[in-house]
Amino acid sequence: MVKISSFIIALVLVGLVASGFGIFMGEMNNNYAVSDYDNSTFDGFDKLSELTKQVEDTQNATALEVEPTITDIIGGYFKSAYQALRISSASVTTFGEITETAAEKSNIPHINLIKGALVTIVLILIFIGVLISAMVKKDV
Repeated sequence: MVKISSFIIALVLVGLVASGFGIFMGEMNNNYAVSDYDNSTFDGFDKLSELTKQVEDTQNATALEVEPTITDIIGGYFKSAYQALRISSASVTTFGEITETAAEKSNIPHINLIKGALVTIVLILIFIGVLISAMVKKDV
């Protein structure tokens, strides 16, 4: 059975936590108001329209169409493979544009060298991952 005194103590503790959180949020709003920031600096990172176009291209490339002959089916496979390569390269280009915008907005010296090194490291890790995956699946 719950006593009234423990219920009142719990109610006071919940009130303290809620008021502390309210004070915290009020101070965050006073010190870090959204209106202090210029949203135009983030326009270079807005790639929603490009990503939407890539999604539409993917939907069009993967749409099932009834094709009557075997040559049309083989041609469809090549067309789909080409579309997949084109979409993959477009996504890499989008990533490159975002990193380029970040590099321009940062004041780090030699950022292009650092960016090139990071891309190289990622490619090496992917290559090593593919090699390890191939070796693990190989029967010894």
